[in-house]
Amino acid sequence: MSLTQQQQFLRNEALGSSIRAASPRPRTLYRAGATEADKKSFRCDMRSKLVEFGNKYRECVTSDDHLKNIDKLLGFLCEKEMLEKENITFGVAQKMLNLYLKYEWCHGMIPEPPHCPIDSKVLKKVENDSKIKWTEMLREEYISAMFKIKKHAEPESVGEWELRVFNEENDAYCHS
Repeated sequence: MSLTQQQQFLRNEALGSSIRAASPRPRTLYRAGATEADKKSFRCDMRSKLVEFGNKYRECVTSDDHLKNIDKLLGFLCEKEMLEKENITFGVAQKMLNLYLKYEWCHGMIPEPPHCPIDSKVLKKVENDSKIKWTEMLREEYISAMFKIKKHAEPESVGEWELRVFNEENDAYCHS
């Protein structure tokens, strides 16, 4: 699929934002001694991998297949020598993929993805006293959180609910 200049711009912004937002803390994402060339190489590889995954979502993807894609992305991240392995979790992988898919969906490039990005704000909305940190989230904790989100979101879809919550919180921040 060939993209217009505008679509390419939006994709580039979505890719950069998704990678940055999923980094627990940029200084701890990379191993000590990682060079700027290493970091650039990682960002380029990560962009290519997210686009590759995004292309799979041109058709509807099941929740089970989506979980497998997060697993594959986590495996890809864990293979990267310049990254701190203890900071690469299922939570980081889900945030990166889910946020990128949210951008693609909002830009009209794909149908609504099966899950939404999970971060501290989403966790707090569904479980006010949640002790889980999205940056440390394991696969089982993610599945449990997504189940709670689906129940909390009804009758809205997970994506529509998360988008509404995100927009309401940002609107409230700007008007306070």
